[in-house]
Amino acid sequence: MDIINNIRNFIEHNVSTIIALCALFVTIYEAWSIRRHNKLSVKPHITTFTYRHRNSNKSPSGETISTGKIVIELLNNGLGPAVIQDFKVLFDNIDTGIKNIEDAETISTRVLKGKIVNHKAFEIFNKDYHFAAKEKKCILQIVFPILKTQSFEDFVTLISRLSLVINYKSLYGKKFKYDSRD
Repeated sequence: MDIINNIRNFIEHNVSTIIALCALFVTIYEAWSIRRHNKLSVKPHITTFTYRHRNSNKSPSGETISTGKIVIELLNNGLGPAVIQDFKVLFDNIDTGIKNIEDAETISTRVLKGKIVNHKAFEIFNKDYHFAAKEKKCILQIVFPILKTQSFEDFVTLISRLSLVINYKSLYGKKFKYDSRD
């Protein structure tokens, strides 16, 4: 019974201190919770989307002309911007060393050797590029004729050998990595 009386006396004499400590703990928890929520509300999430399209048209002479189109798009479907730190294009898991559009053109010519291409376009990201939330960029677009010597599947197989590795961070500095091989 002495222990209970001691506890009661302690509480009676220190009520204001106990209430103040409880308020302090609640305030600290709320601040931590709000900061966590704020970090989540600006979290980026990079992903790719690849689509392929075949198109057949009749020429004025009545001949069927088939073309193929392969597009790789990069999307930030997160809630906040992604600050790009490093952008690598790999071919057969080897870094191509692409740093600019001229490099991309040189590498693509080497990779597409012997292939007939009607159109190709690239997008390369530099360090500290702020990739906005819900932003979409066309990383690669290739339009090509489908001929007896080259099929749609040839290009699909060739493009499937490409990979992207992107290191990026949120506005709060949290680091993320996108690897299309995963």
